[in-house]
Amino acid sequence: MKYNKYISTNHLEAIVADSYVKVIVRQPKRKFGGAELLGNLLYSPYGVTYHDFGYDYVRRAVDRAYNDFGDEEIKELINKVKTIIK
Repeated sequence: MKYNKYISTNHLEAIVADSYVKVIVRQPKRKFGGAELLGNLLYSPYGVTYHDFGYDYVRRAVDRAYNDFGDEEIKELINKVKTIIK
């Protein structure tokens, strides 16, 4: 891979690079006119290797920003990232 790939859900974004994945936790996306805008950054830990990327890494990042956050969006992001880094 010669460039970073960005994957996002409503609150989460992952940056997939050549050897690591970084998660960004944001406020929810919002509409502005016809455009969809990303929310403000809430927390972004250091990236991890593909091997270390998983539920625990994403859950820890989300827990730093939100007190109550469901698993559905975390699993959605992980599944999207896993299809890219196979």
